[in-house]
Amino acid sequence: MGEREFRKEVLDFINQLNSSDIRNDKDAEEVFGKFNRKLLNQYGRAGIDRKDQEKPKKAFVLKDNESKEIIRKMFQISLNNDEVKDIWFQYPNILKINYKNVKSYLDGLIKNICIEKPVPTGLLKALFSKRVNVVNRVPIFKGYIQALFTVENPRIKENELSEEMKNQLSSFVVSGGEGSKILNHILATHKKENLFDNQVFINFCQKYNILKERCIDIYGIIRNIRALSIMFTIPSGNNDEKLKYNNTILVEDHKSNYMNEKNIYSLLNAYFIRNPNIEYKIKTSVFLDNVFKMCWQHGDNKSKILTILKERYKRDIRRNFFEAIENLEIDHSKDLLVPDNYNQFSSSTDRYPKDDDFYSCRLDISNVQEIKTLDNLNEFIKLIKTITENGEKDKKAPFFYFDIKLKIDDKDEELAYINIKYEKKYYMINCSAFNVTQIKGLLNEIFGNANLSLVVYDYGFIKEKLSKIYKELKDHITKPKTNIFDILNILKSFVGLADSHPEIIDLFPDTCLDVFRYKDKMIKVRRFGNDGKSEIEYRHRNNIANMAISRDGKFHTTIKRMIRIFEFSQATQLILDKEFDNSEDTVYSFWQRNPLREAQKSAALFKINALEDMFKALRKVVYSKKEREYYHLIEKPISKTELFFKRYQY
Repeated sequence: MGEREFRKEVLDFINQLNSSDIRNDKDAEEVFGKFNRKLLNQYGRAGIDRKDQEKPKKAFVLKDNESKEIIRKMFQISLNNDEVKDIWFQYPNILKINYKNVKSYLDGLIKNICIEKPVPTGLLKALFSKRVNVVNRVPIFKGYIQALFTVENPRIKENELSEEMKNQLSSFVVSGGEGSKILNHILATHKKENLFDNQVFINFCQKYNILKERCIDIYGIIRNIRALSIMFTIPSGNNDEKLKYNNTILVEDHKSNYMNEKNIYSLLNAYFIRNPNIEYKIKTSVFLDNVFKMCWQHGDNKSKILTILKERYKRDIRRNFFEAIENLEIDHSKDLLVPDNYNQFSSSTDRYPKDDDFYSCRLDISNVQEIKTLDNLNEFIKLIKTITENGEKDKKAPFFYFDIKLKIDDKDEELAYINIKYEKKYYMINCSAFNVTQIKGLLNEIFGNANLSLVVYDYGFIKEKLSKIYKELKDHITKPKTNIFDILNILKSFVGLADSHPEIIDLFPDTCLDVFRYKDKMIKVRRFGNDGKSEIEYRHRNNIANMAISRDGKFHTTIKRMIRIFEFSQATQLILDKEFDNSEDTVYSFWQRNPLREAQKSAALFKINALEDMFKALRKVVYSKKEREYYHLIEKPISKTELFFKRYQY
């Protein structure tokens, strides 16, 4: 295709936008989809023709003025049809919203046209999408900022705000300012659903140049778009009906944005893609759990997932598997209750653990005589007090092995389960079955007891999550009275300072080389057979392991880097020479599933048992090390427990 033909295609597309009756995203998709395919095909032809070994053909791209004209047409269509929303996200090669000149043109359209009309909903969604990346250039005008105050808790991430916007918002919310007057009026209207029909409020909006329609649009968008995650915390008022303002920009990064299309693709890749470089390869049951959660959070996700499956994975997906998603019906009254037909896909090949090579499959659980899901926390708290008040605690220190499982709702990360093992008793505490006060009471008892020893894998992680969820207990959790033994922290102490020889090499000589190694990246290679057919396979980039083992080589650097983000499965391999199946403990874990799969229950128990085995093995390592170092200085034996307390308490 020559440039003249390409420009004619562009002109035909613009004319088609004028003549087409586009009323919703489906209509727009038909028009845009055809042109996008032509555009991509044209890009694809710009490679080397290997048959004739010609030079690369020139790829023609949309000029800024062409994108501006397309943007103008789309803008008019969106103004008149509020159902044209998602199309703004889908064609960055056509709309070019990220391009500087196009962006400026779009800003001008909004400022000039949206004085009397609201900004199209779909465009506003696109403007605040991290994917589109134009948040710091959203046009700032008074009516828009004022409209933000129709929302109880508008939020946006700090890195998505320009300094200009921060300054304007800060000055807008000061007590006595315009924002103060607007907000006081809004909060004085008790029934929010009647707010926009209130003539007094309509007059008020006119006075401050706020359109009723714009308020409704922005209210709906901020309630539903996670890209606007944190902006202000504005309380509804106190006893004397005066407002206290907090214009601090809060910074949080929730992991619960299932509405993001990027996350849908990430999930599908983690399940279908046969790329060995993918860090998380998930099982069918875990995949379906996440599909269910996505559909629960937003109804449109079901059709998006089905469309992607049909277009990209038609050959890879079984019919009954596809139908299970297609026939999925969400009942919000049953609290994330996963349908029974999903359980048929938890087959023998999808069990936990994944195969016989994994640590948890060979784990001896004969040391667990009682497995309980608690329904009464008061009895358990009494048990803790009885154990720790025992007069023989000096002879036998009470150890609790402790782990938590998090869940993610549509807003925040929350505590799903607390898993505890004491002696031969294992307790799985479903936190959603208890009120917040009861859970706080339990955590208070666990972290505030000087006579209790708690063994965890990574207390830094636990401390961060719990103090964020239960802010009132922050001091209790960050400065615990309980004796905390952190497996990861102990391993880090064996690595030492930057220039020192990592002691961990000498303590674990048989496993150290296997655990601390560079990841040998796999590359995609096309292999041709004798029949002339070709297929894609993955091969190691390097034929030999990319690892240096000399004491003064790269191995020390590798250890120091890897230990910072050492995973639980790596720790079990290092300490116990047994790998751990972490398939139920990845970023896709779904611990609010109701009911829990048997694999999830097994995973929680196996992890606690592995934690206990690692702790016992570490104590033996430390004792033998100390006896070698200090034997000639010790006149009488020192309690091994006390020695361990003194050296390795968190």
